[in-house]
Amino acid sequence: MSREQSTVAQELEPVVLELGKALFICQCFEGTLVLLLSTISYEDADMDEDAFTAAVDLFSQKTLG
Repeated sequence: MSREQSTVAQELEPVVLELGKALFICQCFEGTLVLLLSTISYEDADMDEDAFTAAVDLFSQKTLG
């Protein structure tokens, strides 16, 4: 690797690290949101397990990203 490429890589490292952190946080939020919405659907369907499973499948298809 040339000196110029090495410098660019070093300068981009903190940016890529922060981008990875932000992506992880968004994925955690999305997973929690799917669980919350599925739990609400489960309770609305009078505790029917099939409703929870169907809601997880439905909300997992509609991703934020």
